[in-house]
Amino acid sequence: MRILSGAFLILLASQPAIAQPAPAPPQFEVASVRVSPPIGGQNNMVGMKIDPERVRYANLGLEALMIRAFGIQSDQIVGVPSEFRYPLSYEIIGTFPADTPQDQIPLMLQAVLADRFKLVLHRETRVSPIYALVVAKNGPKLKVSQADTTSSSNPRRGHIEYKKVTMATLATRFHASGWTDRTVIDKTGLTGEYDFILDWTPDDAKSDDLSAPSLFTAVQEQLGLKLEPQTAPREFLVIDHVEKPAEN
Repeated sequence: MRILSGAFLILLASQPAIAQPAPAPPQFEVASVRVSPPIGGQNNMVGMKIDPERVRYANLGLEALMIRAFGIQSDQIVGVPSEFRYPLSYEIIGTFPADTPQDQIPLMLQAVLADRFKLVLHRETRVSPIYALVVAKNGPKLKVSQADTTSSSNPRRGHIEYKKVTMATLATRFHASGWTDRTVIDKTGLTGEYDFILDWTPDDAKSDDLSAPSLFTAVQEQLGLKLEPQTAPREFLVIDHVEKPAEN
């Protein structure tokens, strides 16, 4: 009896492990998709608004939706068809249980893009020019935030005021807001949250509006940081197929 038991155990151990199916990606309970009407009147929101049990993406094109779904910047998307370019934009409203972790919401948006837009893509790594956000020679001039609120900003042309913001968030905003011609990657090594004000003169400012330094000079003088031209390997999303969704 012992010999049989031992043989049976050896036989079991020799069997290949059965692969477990991958968990299904999270999805909205209900998702509606429609083309956004022209902006004006009550239709003046552009961006994303999250409530306890729903999220609304308003007046966003395919590229902007992909940025929010995959956590990338616009220059990392390759192959957006011309028919999806501005001014075409969409409104997507998705509902979910109140206890849903917020990091699941982008994955739910990915599912909508795959299901309703029939989005198919692949990933490529390419070396591309960037700016590295680094600490300048004399050290940072940043105030560690004591704010109890979440990250906030008050931007206008050539001026930003940030409270409780990380360097990674600041780096993302440089290119996403059109302030730089390259993506900016945080290489400061600073892990805290900071409050600061930054004033600079945009490159296309008129000659009578040069009261502040250039962006690169302002970053160094006012923040104690520096934007250094570099190259770096980055991941790109290449669109293989996408369709205009049917509305509901």
